[in-house]
Amino acid sequence: SVQKVQYYEKKVSISVLSIWAAIEPFRLYYGFSGNLKERVPDLAAYLLISVFPQLPFVIYLAFVQPVLFPIDPIMGSLMFIFLVVQVFIGLQTIQKMIRFQTVQFLRLCEEAER
Repeated sequence: SVQKVQYYEKKVSISVLSIWAAIEPFRLYYGFSGNLKERVPDLAAYLLISVFPQLPFVIYLAFVQPVLFPIDPIMGSLMFIFLVVQVFIGLQTIQKMIRFQTVQFLRLCEEAER
């Protein structure tokens, strides 16, 4: 019974790390493309991927996994802080981008009416 639990804990850790590593490039791509091309859907995808599954995975890898090295909680805490800051800055960026694009659209509509 204890061996089964240890076996599953190892499998979960490997799975979480693999999924995190596979999703991270997509998250970064959406963040860069949304920011550089000023695309709200890309930035929204970036934020969604940042909140889930990245935040829970970072918490698991930093504090919950069965085998923790002394550096894991320190690096995990830094990753968590950076991820939370990225989410808040991303939300502010999306709000500003939506306001700017709305103003541009309304100007185009006013010019079309003239």
